[in-house]
Amino acid sequence: MFQNNKKQKVIITSVLVVITYIFLICFLGILIKSKHTICLFKLIFHVECPGCGMTRAFYNFLIFNFKEGIKYNNRIIIVYPLIWGVYINYIYKNKYLFKGEKYGNKKNK
Repeated sequence: MFQNNKKQKVIITSVLVVITYIFLICFLGILIKSKHTICLFKLIFHVECPGCGMTRAFYNFLIFNFKEGIKYNNRIIIVYPLIWGVYINYIYKNKYLFKGEKYGNKKNK
């Protein structure tokens, strides 16, 4: 499907990151505006966990509202770049995406 061309890898990786970015803004925006918590720890024990506010913080970082994001959970400063770094690294190094092979199918030589 695609040659192992570095320029093509960068373009495809960029497009997938932008699509993911747009999806996250839409999905998290709807989730946050619903005012319901998805934190199991908080739902069960009625106490905020160390990760509480991370979804709201992540959403605020996505829309470049960094000050508000840090207010929700200051650990976002570490988590946000880490998540994007891992995601971009995964896409860029995904050999099946760029060789046109289906996942798990190896060609016999």
